[in-house]
Amino acid sequence: MARANGIGSGVGAAVMMGPLIGAFALTLALLVSDAHAQLPTDPTTPPVVHTYTARTTKSATKTVTAGAIRWECKGNECRNTGPWPSLGMEACRSLARLVGTIEAFGRPGAQYTPAQVRECNQPTITLSTPGVVVVIPRSCTSDDDCDDGIFCNGTEQCGRDRRCLRAIPVDCDDRTACTIDQCSEEARECRHLAPDLDGDAHADQSCLLSDGSVAGDDCDDTNSDRYPGAAEICNAVDEDCNPATIGNKDSDYDGFIDANCSNGELRGEDCDDGRRRINPNAQELCNGIDDDCSGTPDDNDAPKVTTWPDNDRDGYGNPAGPIENICLIGSVLIGRSLNDYDCNDTDRARHPGSRCP
Repeated sequence: MARANGIGSGVGAAVMMGPLIGAFALTLALLVSDAHAQLPTDPTTPPVVHTYTARTTKSATKTVTAGAIRWECKGNECRNTGPWPSLGMEACRSLARLVGTIEAFGRPGAQYTPAQVRECNQPTITLSTPGVVVVIPRSCTSDDDCDDGIFCNGTEQCGRDRRCLRAIPVDCDDRTACTIDQCSEEARECRHLAPDLDGDAHADQSCLLSDGSVAGDDCDDTNSDRYPGAAEICNAVDEDCNPATIGNKDSDYDGFIDANCSNGELRGEDCDDGRRRINPNAQELCNGIDDDCSGTPDDNDAPKVTTWPDNDRDGYGNPAGPIENICLIGSVLIGRSLNDYDCNDTDRARHPGSRCP
């Protein structure tokens, strides 16, 4: 986390100046007295020596004195050995201000809990004096001494007074209105995400990142039923955000999808999904029905007959035409004849076998 700027030579304060001097003196007293807490007082009893270990996030090889305790640090571990049966919170905090974030602290049988470790790494000491907060910045000789190992709170620096300066948090704003900007401590990087307004776990594909790339895959972020992986239904809506799918409705099981299933220009091929014999592979018959779903009944190679007009309905066609090749549906032709024998197509009584000049 970022360190607060100090007051004068590095000790920062807030609120009233009156009780500040007394509060700060009390803080320093806590740091020293806490290091010697519960020392044995019986001179006839040999002191019991304990070894305390602090595991740190930053590797270093150096000797540091925190409060009244001397620590030997090597790698990611600092140790001290002494007669005190316990070390209080201020001893841990004093060390953290010198070596950086502490991950574990204590001795065998007396380890800090995770909550105590978090408290140890807090840079602020709050005293009981009402309205007074004393902030003790960490002392340093280089920027590395100030590095707390946390990415998102920015880069710590060592000031001219050899106190760690407050870091400026990482700015992850990509200046793109639609994105959600986050700092990932785990990945140690900024992440820019498209919104998911409909809550279907798929981000809006219309939101483009600052480099022009697509951040999401949801083709309709206002409809939670439309997203990649959704079931495609037989209709004109693209439920699965895939323009190459139209559903699989085939009610007559002829192997062709219903023509009512569509996705943009793509649609099914079965013009009658209720009759198995009607589909694109069916033979076109001379029956007035579009058997092969070509869009035109009785087309292609369907057998046809030649007919002539029979305006007087006497069964004889007018040789003057016009001739028309049609499918013979049933056995009755209405207004057409299979011959051209009529000598007068306007008089029903005049035809071959009756009166024909």
